[in-house]
Amino acid sequence: MWRPLSRNEDGSGMDGDYAGLPLSAAGRLRAQSWAPENFDVPEMVCRPHSWDFSIEAGAAQMRMQAEVDDPTQSLVAYHGRLSMREQETTIWMDGRPQPPDYALHTWSGFSTGEWDGDVLVQTATHLKENYMRRWGPMRSDDATVRIRYKRIGNNYLRATVIVCDPCISPNHASARR
Repeated sequence: MWRPLSRNEDGSGMDGDYAGLPLSAAGRLRAQSWAPENFDVPEMVCRPHSWDFSIEAGAAQMRMQAEVDDPTQSLVAYHGRLSMREQETTIWMDGRPQPPDYALHTWSGFSTGEWDGDVLVQTATHLKENYMRRWGPMRSDDATVRIRYKRIGNNYLRATVIVCDPCISPNHASARR
């Protein structure tokens, strides 16, 4: 079980503070169009947080569990669960291919994993559009989210979330379909 250390979202959390988020003009316009009233509509009241957002929540506890194929003893997947809003993710480690672009998009998406030395790298696609910060900046459903998990001693697990989004990032704007 791991529990995140709270942080201040790379800034004050006030509208217009986009420190650490390389936004294109379209991404900034979308973020600046945010209003708190948008979250008062019925369809947003029970909207879950995505895995990549919830992993930073101070109240959440994260559990990772390995799935091993009994006959071969090979690692199939890691299953992650966050206590905040009961978010779950599966990181497939068995080399399975990504589903087609038209496949269902979910809050946790479809994830594959690989080891980069002692760092577990989770790559998630097929994600529903969701916020990166609660006060405006959003990622689109075209985003690819990469999370790097590194254990530091016996007490800490660092999770670094990297969002590549052709709809909001100035470096990926030309890659948009």
